[in-house]
Amino acid sequence: MRLINILLCIILAFEAYSNNQSQKPIIGISCSNSKSTSSVSKSYCDAITQHGGIALMIPVSTDSLTLSEVLGCVDGLIMTGGGDINPSYFGEEMISECGIPDSIRDIYDINLIKIAAKKSIPLLGICRGEQLINVAFGGTLYQDLPSQYECGCLIQHRDTIHDIYPLPDTWIANISGIKAFEANTFHHQAVKDLAPEFTATAYSSDGVVEVIECTTGKPIWGVQFHPERMLTNDCDSIAHRIFKFFINKAVEFKCTKDLP
Repeated sequence: MRLINILLCIILAFEAYSNNQSQKPIIGISCSNSKSTSSVSKSYCDAITQHGGIALMIPVSTDSLTLSEVLGCVDGLIMTGGGDINPSYFGEEMISECGIPDSIRDIYDINLIKIAAKKSIPLLGICRGEQLINVAFGGTLYQDLPSQYECGCLIQHRDTIHDIYPLPDTWIANISGIKAFEANTFHHQAVKDLAPEFTATAYSSDGVVEVIECTTGKPIWGVQFHPERMLTNDCDSIAHRIFKFFINKAVEFKCTKDLP
């Protein structure tokens, strides 16, 4: 049944794209992987729909040509949260505190990121998604913050709510409009060495990187927290602003594709 729903979602999205019947941007969503299903939390789909987009789940595949064809039909891509990334992707041996990676999903996710970047598709990484973006472009991660973070974690990053501090004149500062905001946290890995084309734009109080953005003009952003789980009735909250920002970037990208 889940596979049927995924196929129906893809068919509807392709029809909307090919017939140009909808002015809404199509937003691809990376999926989690299991032996029999590709799936994604409903919260991501709801966040996209609520802010004016059409959600398209992209089934897990290691076929880069297929992924490239699918991404040719989207106007934005959200890389979702999930398990730990294999440290071999950033040149390290796995430590005991690192979770067991899913090699298929790692290949799939990194392919999606690189293809989207090549096509200049707006890209938003959430939690694992932010970490993957950093790794895909040459950065490294803390495999386990409690055992590796040299500054010492003052926050329990695995499951809590804490303040995040944007740097001035950055995308996250511009859309938040405030010096600090509260966000959730569900991780034990995090950005360590930033990829050459990226900069950190917000930190937690203990110095862990919480937000990144590309510095070379590519439309790529990442957040360590989960804004799709923070949507409330306050339509002007930071979570809503993040999705409004991203959907607007997808609309801009769609408009450039639709030009004759």
